[in-house]
Amino acid sequence: MSAPRSQVPARRAARLVRTGGLAAGVLVLSAGCALRPGIAAQVDEETIDSGRVDDITAAVCEVEGPTYTSPLPLAALKGLVLQTLVDEQLAAEVAETYDVGPGSDFGDQQREFAAQVADQPEDVRDGYLAVLRAASYAQAIFTAAATEQLTSDGEDPADPAALERTVQGIRALAARDADIEISPRFGLAYVDGRLTADESGSVPASDSAIAAAASLSGDQAADPGYAASLPADQVCGG
Repeated sequence: MSAPRSQVPARRAARLVRTGGLAAGVLVLSAGCALRPGIAAQVDEETIDSGRVDDITAAVCEVEGPTYTSPLPLAALKGLVLQTLVDEQLAAEVAETYDVGPGSDFGDQQREFAAQVADQPEDVRDGYLAVLRAASYAQAIFTAAATEQLTSDGEDPADPAALERTVQGIRALAARDADIEISPRFGLAYVDGRLTADESGSVPASDSAIAAAASLSGDQAADPGYAASLPADQVCGG
């Protein structure tokens, strides 16, 4: 079957913290399994290296940090990057299930992203574009799958509410069905449909990881002084 055209706009500002990387949580914690050293997460058979998460986080901070009006805990940004990379892996499985692709405008979108950071050093540029590609690919695939599902069900995929509802349903189902393991260094769990601090006590997590996870999920929005209280090497921007 032919792949439905992605609903993701071709023209979008390249910004992880404003775009797909902060979408509703699709991260799940399988606390009982130990990952190999150097592995941040595993999604079924695919692994995500801790070093890659670190490099991408540094790149995102380098590009976006100067635009942040308040500091963001670096550990929270790292969790956000990991969430995006996990989402990318889930989307790849959804693409196979629904036989869809990211749409004909995906390449143009990536070239536009690249043009926006053309003046950055190569390592920064490569890391930043990797996570933007992951975020935009995941959103494009989930949207294409939702379009396919609505069309098959005789519903109108042009209805924004129906499309968003179906996107979220497909994303949640993919996360539920996948075997996902997250390193306890991130202190994260997926609870009641959102990414939050893991308070199960089933895995050890540092106080800083739990605090960063709470910041990422918005639990510390009422405490704007949290990030400001951290050492300079533990925050980005602001």
